[in-house]
Amino acid sequence: MPEENIVSSEPAAFRQRLFSSLGWKLFILIAMGLLLLIPLGMIRGLLGERMARKAEAVTEIGQQWGAAQQIIGPLLRVPVTRETQVEEQVTVDGYVNTRRRTVTQSDHLILLPETFELEATMDPELRYRGIFRSPVYSSAVSAIGTWSPRAPEAYGFSNTKLDWSKAAIVFSVSDAKGLTEIVASGGDELGAPRPLFIRGMGEWVEIDFPVAQEGDGVEASLSFALRGSAELGFLPIGREGKARIASSWPDPSFMGERLPSSREISDTGFVANWSFGEFGRNFPQWWLENDGALGLSSLQLSTSGVGLVDPIDGYRMTERSLKYGGLFIGLGFVAFFLFEALCGLRLHAMHYLLAGAAQALFFMLVLALSELMGFAWAYAIAAGAATALIGCYAASVLKGRRRAAVIAGSLAALYGTLLVILRQQDAALLAGSGLLFVALAVFMFLTRELDWSRGTKMGD
Repeated sequence: MPEENIVSSEPAAFRQRLFSSLGWKLFILIAMGLLLLIPLGMIRGLLGERMARKAEAVTEIGQQWGAAQQIIGPLLRVPVTRETQVEEQVTVDGYVNTRRRTVTQSDHLILLPETFELEATMDPELRYRGIFRSPVYSSAVSAIGTWSPRAPEAYGFSNTKLDWSKAAIVFSVSDAKGLTEIVASGGDELGAPRPLFIRGMGEWVEIDFPVAQEGDGVEASLSFALRGSAELGFLPIGREGKARIASSWPDPSFMGERLPSSREISDTGFVANWSFGEFGRNFPQWWLENDGALGLSSLQLSTSGVGLVDPIDGYRMTERSLKYGGLFIGLGFVAFFLFEALCGLRLHAMHYLLAGAAQALFFMLVLALSELMGFAWAYAIAAGAATALIGCYAASVLKGRRRAAVIAGSLAALYGTLLVILRQQDAALLAGSGLLFVALAVFMFLTRELDWSRGTKMGD
């Protein structure tokens, strides 16, 4: 053979060897895996859009029924009259003189109770907007507070008068639209409830509660019906206080700055109890209203309470499962690749692409089904459908039912492992790392005698 023909055939042989090697096939599979991240990203975007639509539906339900409620109070509001001396510069006959005059200022003293007790019973139900739903509740709330009126000097005032005869009980809820059946007791001349707007603190309810004289302890009892959605909270007030919230909802989520000191949760509902005092809070026992030291928003940040978790809401679990989408597709490719490399099969890149597309579609099925049923059932149905589809396809592509059964079994085990990872929030990283380690170990063991340049076992 002429020398120039030998030289010209070497690049062609090299190209044939390169593009027929398993290393080149792995490069193509990695590229297709990255390509399939695009539909996973689209599903993630669809998830965000569905979550936003549900949030809009929940907001609409709350606007019509009653929003998440935060109860603040009852507090004692006492008129304050303060006299202060003001110096003024005046000019008389060309001479500048200093003159003092007395200025009377009106304000209100806001007093937190010395002892405080709150009890609320939540009667929950579900309200729907299309396929979206939100838990709402009707609650019966009762609160008892006690106060010990003192002289102005006890609050650090001088030249000040507190008009206890015009004192009033005030309290606030987040959405007054859901507030009804207000009943107050504990005084001789209680007034009718009326709305009150306190500067910087939003809308309140005021009830006249005249106090006879300083030094006498007084107690006020307040009860009302309150409608709301999703959450019920309260402000832990009083030098000594306790609260109790009970409901037939079996899936509570406790929140706020203080968690319950004791709780009981069962399939028939929950009971939670709080005990608290004046230590560890970021607001004082009393303050002057016009000082603007506290606003309603700052008080709401210190509330505690409970949220009603909807167990059908699978968006959070679907979002977590999508984080493993690339891993799923990669391990599926590895399973097909092992059969191609170890059994002498020749698979086209399209075979891998279709199998990966079926695995990507699994996450969309989970998202769609979880809107209509519990996440566990949605996950099981979607996993069964994806496993059956890929298993039937593998029976034809891999030229054998036994090989297809191995693929289907591997996928079923993979889906089961992911479900365990999703349910183990604290150990999710450990479980995911263990899965990757096992998968890599199996791959290394099965390909330990593989000649990657020729695609055959070493020695053949």
